[in-house]
Amino acid sequence: MFVGDKMNQMKKIQKNKTKPQNINVTTNSSEDEVRRFGVLVLAIVIVLLLVYTISVLLKGKDYSSIFDNGLNASELQYNEILVGTILKQKDEKYYVLVIEREDPYADILKRYAENYVGETKHEPFYTVDLGNLFNKTAKKEDSNPESLVFKGTTLLFVENGEIKEVEEDSNNIAIALVKMIKESEEA
Repeated sequence: MFVGDKMNQMKKIQKNKTKPQNINVTTNSSEDEVRRFGVLVLAIVIVLLLVYTISVLLKGKDYSSIFDNGLNASELQYNEILVGTILKQKDEKYYVLVIEREDPYADILKRYAENYVGETKHEPFYTVDLGNLFNKTAKKEDSNPESLVFKGTTLLFVENGEIKEVEEDSNNIAIALVKMIKESEEA
């Protein structure tokens, strides 16, 4: 390359530097961002209201009376409780059915329990699910109901915070539940 060519190149570079270039710069003001955010929030609220309105129209049922019927959660007699609260229920006498999910009779025993609770005269009835994450520590190889440790499905009768009766065989539990149902029907 010759010195003259270098000079021409340098002149071209200097010309390009001195020419003003048109650059479009758009600035988003904070007002525009707030406006966009407001429109987004409004759109979400409208969609939610629309979905709610459609669901109410399709169902056609007013659920507000659920909260006005005076039913208190503590008045329900068929509650699932945790192992640690078996002896701490407010009732003086009650039954607790500790259910092991792998028990082949678990579904049948639950139905019997529901039938018993469906009767007008019955003792309070609670269930404990040994498969529940919070109850896992109560499942052991050897059962000891007094220490609230269970090998499998167990029916307990609790009176004044003490376990009075224990039945650990699923067949005998079913027989006991059927007997309890018949006694409550007769009462």
